[in-house]
Amino acid sequence: MFYNTALTYLSNHFDYEYSPLKFLEPLGLKSNLLLYQDIAKIIEVFGLVDVISLDEIFEEFTIIKPAIPTVSFKNNLTVYEKWLELLSIQKLKKFEILLEFILSIPPSNSHVERVFSMMKLKWTDVKNRCSVDLIKNELMITLNILPSTNSSCTDFVNLVKDDTAFLNAVKSQKKYNWKN
Repeated sequence: MFYNTALTYLSNHFDYEYSPLKFLEPLGLKSNLLLYQDIAKIIEVFGLVDVISLDEIFEEFTIIKPAIPTVSFKNNLTVYEKWLELLSIQKLKKFEILLEFILSIPPSNSHVERVFSMMKLKWTDVKNRCSVDLIKNELMITLNILPSTNSSCTDFVNLVKDDTAFLNAVKSQKKYNWKN
């Protein structure tokens, strides 16, 4: 019931017919029907013609095409893992550029919503005198440094305590506009 309601809602509010995202389906490798025309259309629709030569991508496609059936039916692998397996066969520079671009498109806006939620928690009525730069830097540390090290604040201190350039920048008076 929920699925049908969600599908109806999406059909009414999202125009799949003219969405450039509909061209990405073959890159999901759910079947072995990936064609060169699909790749060329993706390059054209997303404006990558200046970055990826269609001749070079055709040469790389002919190299990778025979291996697609062996990977496409591995249902236990994600799209990323399937492409990693295919690209491990041989260095395919143009395919890597294409996939870096396409796979960096977020599938939802949940990350952005999370950032705004975290920003709202940091910039409250009590902390309303914080500068935009301070909130930005707190978010940068919270979102980029701590998750990448999968650590706590103590671990962060241990990470930066020997970084003299970082510590000098923190101790510097340059960050304060009102001090000389």
